[in-house]
Amino acid sequence: MWNHHNDIMSRVTISDCAHDTALKVGPLESSIRDPEQYGQKVPFFPDSKGATVSSVVEQILSEGVFFGIEAPDWKVLTELVGQEMERLGMSTAEYTQAMIKNVEDNGPYLVIAPGVALLHARPDAGCLRNGILIGTATPPVEFGHSVNDPVSLVLGLSATGDMDHVTLLQSVATLLAQKGALDRLKAATSKEDFIAVLKDLESSSS
Repeated sequence: MWNHHNDIMSRVTISDCAHDTALKVGPLESSIRDPEQYGQKVPFFPDSKGATVSSVVEQILSEGVFFGIEAPDWKVLTELVGQEMERLGMSTAEYTQAMIKNVEDNGPYLVIAPGVALLHARPDAGCLRNGILIGTATPPVEFGHSVNDPVSLVLGLSATGDMDHVTLLQSVATLLAQKGALDRLKAATSKEDFIAVLKDLESSSS
């Protein structure tokens, strides 16, 4: 059985503050004191069409924003996110089921911040390429986390290796740790508004 304590994704924290992002990813731990630290240095991955992207926001937008997902519970929400990842060629149906099983076996540890869930599975469970999908749940969905429920912002992550996970997470954590970032994204009332907030966060960190 896959022990989530050995999963490189099992301990990720995002502290919402202006200049101090606490990032913990499995056995790796770093403190990013300056949100600009990774701004132009992270080697991002090609998008679904093979084009090079230069920022985490461009990486997210290259996959598209899955806005206003209607799901009665966490399992359906995870399945819908997984199906969109399948459609984008990020992962297979096996990976979608592995993301669901991850929650069933290991609990809601992947609800990494208030209202934020990071859905993922092992790279060998059906990951096809590196990518990250961002979506919103309307209404918010309970995962069973004692502190961070309910979830309204969901990230679907596929990465072909552990260090690829870390590379993407460093960038996402830096973006979301900007002051007020999570509240602004959760408050977006349309897909266009949500994208505008993402782009504004990107410009604020550059």
